Amino acid sequence: MAYFNQEARSQQLNAEISSKYQGTARIYLDSLFFDPERDSGKKKTNRLIKIFKREGYDRLNAGHAIPGTIIADWLSASLQQAFLSTADLRSPEPPLLSLPTGVYIHYIHGKHRIEALRQSKGLSP
Repeated sequence: MAYFNQEARSQQLNAEISSKYQGTARIYLDSLFFDPERDSGKKKTNRLIKIFKREGYDRLNAGHAIPGTIIADWLSASLQQAFLSTADLRSPEPPLLSLPTGVYIHYIHGKHRIEALRQSKGLSP
């Protein structure tokens, strides 16, 4: 019985994600917002900086994506300003989306990666 409930919950969660997921875009680091109260983790950030300097940062690698959320109206306005559609966000190579001033992506995780990228020179979206 517990397996059935877990399976049903998993299906429900996947359906919810599918209904809200719009796609992927490259954005400037300044457009990312995170909770400043969270631990900075300098040791982890410094380790990532060394890795990025040595190996670079493959922003097209799905494993390196930083998931985030944006208010639907802000996304629509940003897409319209960039002459893009939601279909463009599902293309194999994510488009660069420049967000209007005051519009931010609240990211879900990846704080150390973002801090390391901000401190690494020569890396862009």
